[in-house]
Amino acid sequence: MGTRRVGRADIAAIHEVTRSFGELDNRFGSGRVRSSVVKYLDTAVSPCSRTARTASPPAGSWPPRPRS
Repeated sequence: MGTRRVGRADIAAIHEVTRSFGELDNRFGSGRVRSSVVKYLDTAVSPCSRTARTASPPAGSWPPRPRS
């Protein structure tokens, strides 16, 4: 299995899906969305997390700079 970098688009997608799951949870209750959340975490977020832990950050990217 190859290594790939986690980019801004990956992070933006995770944030958007998380927001969407939050809306569904509020609207229908967690019992109806739990299995989808677990599957998403397992198939999309967990691989990003493993990549982030094993990959070295690009030079000059850590620590993150404060936003202006």
